[in-house]
Amino acid sequence: MTAPYQPSPPRSGRTIVWAIGRGIVWLVYAFVVTAIIIATLAFFLQLFGANPNADFAAWVYRSAARLTAPFRGIFPTHAVSGDSYLDVSLLFAIIMYGIFALLISELVSYLERRRDASSQRDVYEQQQAEPQRHEAEAEAAQAQGAVAPGNGRPKRTTARHK
Repeated sequence: MTAPYQPSPPRSGRTIVWAIGRGIVWLVYAFVVTAIIIATLAFFLQLFGANPNADFAAWVYRSAARLTAPFRGIFPTHAVSGDSYLDVSLLFAIIMYGIFALLISELVSYLERRRDASSQRDVYEQQQAEPQRHEAEAEAAQAQGAVAPGNGRPKRTTARHK
């Protein structure tokens, strides 16, 4: 047996703000994960001596250069053999972006918990307001002269007895 349909309560401003914040943090998280993937690709392409004139390798190297610019020059690059290089600065950038991704992941979890708590609070506030709304409607009906059910007045009957 299924429960009857319950429409979701209207969202309060604070719930909407938590949801927007969570969406923004998800976008930052997606950027950081993309940066990690590109930097890791560049690290392995350099390590295995990929041809920098190949279109894919050139694109990866250009993208990684932009993403890892703050980390360039921290550690020296070591030639492994021929065209192969061990770029420790690039490896350091991957580690730093990974730590940043973990922090953002925790922030997403925190915002998710706050948004859920805010939604539950919205439901609670709606449930608390429901009896007060019914009382206000009953009082308004009495003020207009209508008979509210269960107010103790006898009902008028129009049935005729034979």
